[in-house]
Amino acid sequence: MHMVLWYVAAGHKPSVNEAIEKLNYLRKNGETPLAFTFKKRFTAEEAVSYQAIS
Repeated sequence: MHMVLWYVAAGHKPSVNEAIEKLNYLRKNGETPLAFTFKKRFTAEEAVSYQAIS
């Protein structure tokens, strides 16, 4: 993997370190609502729900 997508709060500007953390998360855990690719999409609501469970 060399690309990752994730939802951020309005107005938040992700840092390069945050992107690296998300990419490493994706590599380790596969696609989840917290980090995903264009192959599998998640909604922002799924990301919020998934964070509450994790």
